[in-house]
Amino acid sequence: MWMDDNRSVDDDWGANLAVGKAVNKYWNIEADAWLGKFDGAGGNDLEITSFGVNALAVFYREARISPFILIGGGGQEDSPDLTSNSTNPYVDLGAGVLLTLSHSKDCSRGLILRGEVRGRNDFVGGQQDRLVDYMAGLKLQFYWGGNTPY
Repeated sequence: MWMDDNRSVDDDWGANLAVGKAVNKYWNIEADAWLGKFDGAGGNDLEITSFGVNALAVFYREARISPFILIGGGGQEDSPDLTSNSTNPYVDLGAGVLLTLSHSKDCSRGLILRGEVRGRNDFVGGQQDRLVDYMAGLKLQFYWGGNTPY
């Protein structure tokens, strides 16, 4: 994650977990949780925790490589060591690609490699105090549960 310069913390890694569903041939929806810890200036380290919902518009789902566009939103708690915590709404915009690594004969189970980039607009104290952080991720997706939804 590349943090907004106004946060005065170093860029670093984070962890992400999402659970979702393919709603139809073109759309996925997922619940998303994210956690990151960042070293700050003067010992004011920052921990960020967020929970939200994403919608993915998936193109060429039946192909081995499927690009997607992501829009999401939720709440993010910023917990600095030396100042008070704040919880703010955020909006994510991103894009990526899904690469099918393997699947069962009936396509009811499989493994997908997911690469994505996204920008997160964190509305700290309103529109005027917005911070923009950038994320890049490489993730593994497992799917199961019956026939494809299309």
